[in-house]
Amino acid sequence: FAPAGGAMKKPRLSEDVGSCESGPLPRSFLSLNVNGLFLRVEQKEGGWMDGVGDLVRRLEPDVIAMQEVKLTAKAPRGAKRGDGAARERDKPHDNDSKNEWQTVKRNMLEKDPWCHYTQRFSCADWRYAGTLTLFKKGLRAPEKLFYNLDLDDGRHDENGRVCIAQYSTGLRVANFYAPN
Repeated sequence: FAPAGGAMKKPRLSEDVGSCESGPLPRSFLSLNVNGLFLRVEQKEGGWMDGVGDLVRRLEPDVIAMQEVKLTAKAPRGAKRGDGAARERDKPHDNDSKNEWQTVKRNMLEKDPWCHYTQRFSCADWRYAGTLTLFKKGLRAPEKLFYNLDLDDGRHDENGRVCIAQYSTGLRVANFYAPN
């Protein structure tokens, strides 16, 4: 969200998340370490996606937190790992020929039950770490999103390990990945 040497852009939540300003707050949560979302999504029928999709349909969690999604942040054409080029860490992108992001979008996020949730990604420069927080549509929208454990630091965690949603009531929902 913070361009190099510039001010933070405030995320536009209420108009693009399918949530409302005064709806109910989230009350149920599900957390999953997926260890590579693309690997889970490309599995055939009867695999991980079917089982987790059934669990989500049964539990109907308001927020789903996923860690180690391992999707790459959108980068300028020609950017390389560790080059310091500015990335859009909240936007996954296919920076190579594998089309991992398009596969995840097509085979998961556009299908039931995932299509009933708004996605907030926090991606790394390369296939490492990364989080995905899914908010059920129709619930109150977070007032702010933070992508760093230091809430006063406007920078996005470079490994995509953090997404914290803050609501106007003071409620904070944190999704972060901390390796051993």
